Amino acid sequence: MKIFIILLPALLIINQLFSQARIIVDFNQTASQIFNKNWIDIETKLKVEYSFEKLDELSYRLTYRKIFWQQEGGGTTINYDSSKKNNTKKINPFSFLLNESITLKFNSVGKIINAIGEKNVVENVIAKIKTKAPKSQQPSLIKIFNRMHSREHNLKTFTPFFLGLPPSSLPIGESWKEKYVTGTAISINVIQSTTLKEKLADRVILEGSATLKTNSKSPAIQNPKYTISYNLTGKQESLSILSRTTGFPYSVTLKQSLSGSANLKSSQIKKKWPLAVYTIIKMSLIEEKN
Repeated sequence: MKIFIILLPALLIINQLFSQARIIVDFNQTASQIFNKNWIDIETKLKVEYSFEKLDELSYRLTYRKIFWQQEGGGTTINYDSSKKNNTKKINPFSFLLNESITLKFNSVGKIINAIGEKNVVENVIAKIKTKAPKSQQPSLIKIFNRMHSREHNLKTFTPFFLGLPPSSLPIGESWKEKYVTGTAISINVIQSTTLKEKLADRVILEGSATLKTNSKSPAIQNPKYTISYNLTGKQESLSILSRTTGFPYSVTLKQSLSGSANLKSSQIKKKWPLAVYTIIKMSLIEEKN
């Protein structure tokens, strides 16, 4: 069984004084599960390069430019690399994301508040699959894409990085709590406590700890024959360095670990098996000179 899980811990580096830049995301995940009474590891690597263009003071256009994806497990390896032509015998749904764009909107303290265009991306990719992919591959490509890319994909992806500045009156050493939802293939509810560690002339340093819990009532894989949901809990640690002026991050490091079970349900059977997931993502933003 193949598992597609995006959980989004990350490292994000942003130069505040740019109009155009590239975001590079390096994603590494290990999912351990029992298969035929033996533990197996599924290793997933994902590297995505975006262009990041300023539209106005609070809006940026995010466009997919390059994608590398690889998954290893059970003695097999499958991959896709957009920089290579004819690199796989079977078309990968990631290929249809190239050059698709959304707009990210922020408030005045650097917190992400919306991602516009998610629905269009999903509809455009499905339309490309239906017109460019062989008919025999279209159903499986659409199914895999829908698992990996929801209509709130980028909002959930970037929310942990762009949480904005702390309350202006918060003393050093004090904390505040907030709730948000992250994850893509799996929806994760986050309750985070963030501590203001230091205030410098141009930046603030924050440390966070959070509890994580998947929404087991919202199946990650659903079709007429069966559903698969995930009942996972865990923790997240973070270290953030934000611009004291804009609230945008210079760097954010998050790590997540979750464990629990995957649950399969159909009209004939109910089955669950242990699952543990550990994910690290490193994300950098590189300013492009005009």
